[in-house]
Amino acid sequence: MPLTYKKVREIPALLADLCDSLSLSAMAKGDDALRRKRNKANRKKERDSSAKVSSRVAAIIASKKRRKSGKRRMCEGMCFSLPTPEDPFNNRHDKKNFKRKGHKNKIPSKEDEEDFVEGKGAALGNEKQSSNLENDIVKVVDFMDDEEGLVIAVNDMGQKCLVDPEEKVLLIEKEAGKDILETSGACSSIEQIAWIVSVAADTIARKEKEGQSFASPFLLFLVPSQEKAAKVRSICKPLKALGIHTVSIHPGASLDHQIQGLKSCEPEFLVSTPERLLELVTSKAIDISGVSLLVVDGLKPLSNGGFSDMIKSIRKSIFGNPLTVVFDDCFSHTSVPLVQNLLLGSPFRLSLNDAITSLSSCIIQSVNVCASEEEKLSKYIRILDEAYCNKLYSQPLKVLYICGKDSKLRDLVTALKAKDYSISTGPSSCTISNFENSKKKPPVSMITVDQISTANLEEYEIVIIPSFELPIDSYVHVLTKMARHTVNGVLHSFVTRENSALAGPLIEILEQCGQAVPEALRYL
Repeated sequence: MPLTYKKVREIPALLADLCDSLSLSAMAKGDDALRRKRNKANRKKERDSSAKVSSRVAAIIASKKRRKSGKRRMCEGMCFSLPTPEDPFNNRHDKKNFKRKGHKNKIPSKEDEEDFVEGKGAALGNEKQSSNLENDIVKVVDFMDDEEGLVIAVNDMGQKCLVDPEEKVLLIEKEAGKDILETSGACSSIEQIAWIVSVAADTIARKEKEGQSFASPFLLFLVPSQEKAAKVRSICKPLKALGIHTVSIHPGASLDHQIQGLKSCEPEFLVSTPERLLELVTSKAIDISGVSLLVVDGLKPLSNGGFSDMIKSIRKSIFGNPLTVVFDDCFSHTSVPLVQNLLLGSPFRLSLNDAITSLSSCIIQSVNVCASEEEKLSKYIRILDEAYCNKLYSQPLKVLYICGKDSKLRDLVTALKAKDYSISTGPSSCTISNFENSKKKPPVSMITVDQISTANLEEYEIVIIPSFELPIDSYVHVLTKMARHTVNGVLHSFVTRENSALAGPLIEILEQCGQAVPEALRYL
């Protein structure tokens, strides 16, 4: 039989086994004999286990060997600034240690994990919903710097949500096909970053088991500064042992150095500032067309200095419709076009506080000061025509009129019917049937001021207040309850000199929410 390479590799182990067996037969079973016996068993165990390794573990081992051989080592230096005399090895970001728990975490079932990673949002069974919260909690993050760790809990809607030790909800399970808009008024926290990263890592592991591969980075995390990039990368670092590599890109290092590093690097997670990423994409140093998860963190700095156009260009470089998470810390109306460009579908809104600024984020407040009823009526019709004829949206926007007096309501109904609009009145008029085959235009919903508290406002993208006769508290209620499933919400209010007493509180709300205040309203 020919002597193959595999058999040559096994010769040293066979000789060692032979020596052990001869020595065991010639001497008493003392400490040396027991030690040799254990070594023999360990060598045999290693030979047997190496042949039974799974494809996932084999891929991780191969990736680790490639990095150790230097094929991916070139990217490590590019993640930070150039070396300095105080930090010659660029290791100042590696000093943070993550504490691990002494207790074992409860591992979620395979069915729950797959549902959560896919973001199906399906409600659990009645028994699951009615059980105690302690039974529904599953520990998933064990590399945080806090003592209690984070938990997954099931809320009343059957959705899984991330909860911190003080029982504050940090993120809610994403509904199928829906993006997430976080409007708490701050950039992402450490817990929220860890949550996103862990979900992305689970998704990668599951898809690789199914035989899928990724030519582009799976996760793209856009940040406004180098400091934020270093923070995100430090949280992603523990996943490197699992074969998930993270690269941070920012103007702190030279462009040529980063281009050379990316040629030998295949990162699963990419953390970058918009300007440097756009330079690399333009020079074809990296391909982001296949990004599956896009996170945009901090709209306040990214909405200024031309960053908005950069992010739009980056978004165009990504094919398809990746799942998108936006942390909105800017309540100015100037950031709304950027959010609308990122969140193309119907997003899921999330806020950690009940402030007016958070709940009314991405809703434009338009105040019109009119001199006559005829002027107001012409503007009503123009707004309605634009809402139903705008080709930027796949379907007409839902419009709601809130009228004060019944006489004015009847006059408005008559004017709209003359324009072939269908009218639906009452607080439960949100359900709109299919009007594709109808000769009339889509229906317009109408309620009175007294019906605001019982109306379902969250479905309406456009709300029109023809005459500002409602209390300021009712205005705030409408502002914070409308357009919960869209980023295209607009609240139109029409004011005359008769409403001058409410001009002051209205201006205060507009300024608080970062909205434009008309000069005519200030004169009132």
